[in-house]
Amino acid sequence: MSNVTYVTDAMNEARGLWTDTRTSPPIALSDIRKWAMATYWPETPPKIYWDDDYAKETRWAGIIAPPDFNPFAWMIERPKGTGIPQPEKPDGGNLTGMNGGQTDTYGVPMRPEDVITSRSRLVDWHEGEGRLGWTLYVTSEVEWRNQNSDLVRKRMSISVRYYLRPTNKGFSMTIKYKNIEVGTELPEWSRKTSFMEWNRYAAVNEEFVPFHMDDVAGRAAGNEAGAFGMGNLRYAYIVNALHAWIGDEGRIHEVGCQYRAINQKDDVLTVVGTVTQKKVEDGENRLYLDINVTNDDGQTTCPAHAVVAIP
Repeated sequence: MSNVTYVTDAMNEARGLWTDTRTSPPIALSDIRKWAMATYWPETPPKIYWDDDYAKETRWAGIIAPPDFNPFAWMIERPKGTGIPQPEKPDGGNLTGMNGGQTDTYGVPMRPEDVITSRSRLVDWHEGEGRLGWTLYVTSEVEWRNQNSDLVRKRMSISVRYYLRPTNKGFSMTIKYKNIEVGTELPEWSRKTSFMEWNRYAAVNEEFVPFHMDDVAGRAAGNEAGAFGMGNLRYAYIVNALHAWIGDEGRIHEVGCQYRAINQKDDVLTVVGTVTQKKVEDGENRLYLDINVTNDDGQTTCPAHAVVAIP
């Protein structure tokens, strides 16, 4: 253990305080369509995300956005940071950071023409010994609401701050709540990932981070194999697998995950899961699942949990 601390006075003072809000542009139908095309590529995304005639006949009565859709991507003027104070090295320099995982709880779906307002706050932190040495794990909360003040999404996320180490198939089906038992397995959902998939996702989520794009930057960030994939893309694959299972009439209520291993180039990522509980809550038939995203070697890369509702 070490007596090094990255926590600043500003972090202590900001704990629990909401930052100023920011507001998205109105969501365009083309934004939703392009997002679905990027995260489902090379397959055709579900019609609920792009076919208005089809969507009008569902319980949603119109096109909705995928739950993981980001209305704040590609802002004309992007804010510098979230307003949440960041940890620092003892010498005053900034730490290198990665996304450690998140848990999202969903409210109403986003729709074309919605305007989303976001606010965030620092919740807590703890220090420990990680794969890259002494590390600070910071938990923050982000809340999204639409123009009617309806809750769209609450995200609890973990960012990982550390010192750099020296370095020279898709499907569609309909399920019924009464037919699902504890122990039922989520059908496997796989995708091979490399620069093609990463670049398509970066293009819609504005995630052109050097270590996702360049081998030299990837090695400098601690991955000897070079560039590596986005954690958020694995999260999107979990959402896609759940949607493929529950269909357009189902609802994803909550998804939480941790990023435990790096997504290397040409990995085949497979979403697997098992129903652990079923019960009626708030008038909904809900299924609880343990989920994982594994690579070619069967290695755990993204353990997760999810709650879905079957109408």
